[in-house]
Amino acid sequence: MALAKEIRAELERPEEDQLRELGLALGRGAVLGDPARRAKDMLGGLNDQLRPLICDRPLVRLLYEEKADAVFLVAAIADSVSSLFLTLGISISLATFAVLVFRAGVGELCRPVWR
Repeated sequence: MALAKEIRAELERPEEDQLRELGLALGRGAVLGDPARRAKDMLGGLNDQLRPLICDRPLVRLLYEEKADAVFLVAAIADSVSSLFLTLGISISLATFAVLVFRAGVGELCRPVWR
C-alpha cells in the first residue's frame, strides 16, 4: 500500500525533476554538466541489464499488454529491478527509479524480447 502511494506521487512528479534527482545522486551531489542528461545516459546504458529483469517477467508483459493502471505496471517493474537497484547503490527511492524506467518506455525496451 505504501509503495502504491509513493508510485502515484512519483507518476505525478515531472520527469525532469526525477532525472535531475537521479543525476545528482549519481554524482554524489557534485554538479558537473547536466544532471538530467547524466541520468538519461545512465538509464540508457542499463538497457542490457534491465531487459532480462523486466521483459522476462510474465506479469510485466501481461500488465503492459492489458494497458493496466500505471501504478501496477510500475510496481511490477520495481519488483523486477529491485536487486539491480540495490547493487547500483543509488540514493533515490526505488519508486522514482521504477517510474523513470517506465517512462523510458517498457514497450521499446522489451520489443526485442516480446516479438
